[in-house]
Amino acid sequence: MGAYKVIMFLLLISMHFYCQGQNEIERYNSLGDWNSDTLYFHKILNENFEGGVDGFYNEIFSEIEYPSVANKNCKEGVALVYLTIEDSKQTIKILNEIGHLFEDEIRKVFNVIENSWLQNKNKIELNVSIRFTINPHKENSEQEKATIEIIAYQMGEGLIFDVPCDYRTTEYLKELVDNALKYQDYESAILYLKELKRRYPFNKDYQKLHDESWRKIEE
Repeated sequence: MGAYKVIMFLLLISMHFYCQGQNEIERYNSLGDWNSDTLYFHKILNENFEGGVDGFYNEIFSEIEYPSVANKNCKEGVALVYLTIEDSKQTIKILNEIGHLFEDEIRKVFNVIENSWLQNKNKIELNVSIRFTINPHKENSEQEKATIEIIAYQMGEGLIFDVPCDYRTTEYLKELVDNALKYQDYESAILYLKELKRRYPFNKDYQKLHDESWRKIEE
């Protein structure tokens, strides 16, 4: 990946069973609610995945990369993945809008690990959250707990916004949204809100502002 060094580490892994047919994003308020029952998840992995928990971790981290274009353009986000395994056949669905760069990477990785599920007559339904985040400084900073965290150390500048990635903080993005709405620049507001929605998929305020901005454009 050229000058972009990708460092991957595990903060917390947890998944849980849930009822079919419900809107998962509506059911949860945060990643803390989305990720639960770690011990039970480990039990499921040990019983149903080749190599158990360690095998799952090793396969994920040996395959996944921070998309280079997303890195260069300061793109971050949390992917909420609904994973089902039945008769060792795996199906994944990405429930939130994370962007095709991250979606393609996630699908690539899970396609690789699909053959490692063991035969099981019972259908397994799992939640997986994967955070892609850029650390502009060459040191670890505290992050919210997530299932799997992928950190890219950003060496250059963000090409889309023409500023270094360390300026693309949440507070700065919110300030840009406020200014765009103040001057009725709804197209810019949508651009910034899409970035915030990627980072915080459970935040209903960002979704509401995003929808309201679209309505203003269509009026």
